Amino acid sequence: MTIGRLVECVYNDRGNDPRCTLERETELNDKGQCPMFKTDYPYLTEQFRERHGFTSGHIEAQSYENLVLLHATKLRRIMRGGTASKVLTMSERDTLRREGIIQRNGRFLEVSPRAQAILEVNAHERAEEVG
Repeated sequence: MTIGRLVECVYNDRGNDPRCTLERETELNDKGQCPMFKTDYPYLTEQFRERHGFTSGHIEAQSYENLVLLHATKLRRIMRGGTASKVLTMSERDTLRREGIIQRNGRFLEVSPRAQAILEVNAHERAEEVG
């Protein structure tokens, strides 16, 4: 740490003029930031979305698809009649239920229609790559 004029702190952000009330010299980290500095992640996220034309809906849909494809093998086993409690761990079941990838049908858990559609499209794409 070095001592220097306060450049960035929790009171400043990228969108507005600096408004930190500390006018004194203070201890800075190796990035030249006040120890109270907090990274402006929402700003960076919004900047990325604007640059690439993504909305939160796009990101949520992509995240859903990624989660389905990550568990594709296990989900296909459930679709073929496997029991979700034997195929998936408890934490996987909880996550997939929370995200709507698997859903309760009476006493059993089954793959949701939306997740099935993603798996079918993925299977057709894989078949086209091979053939």
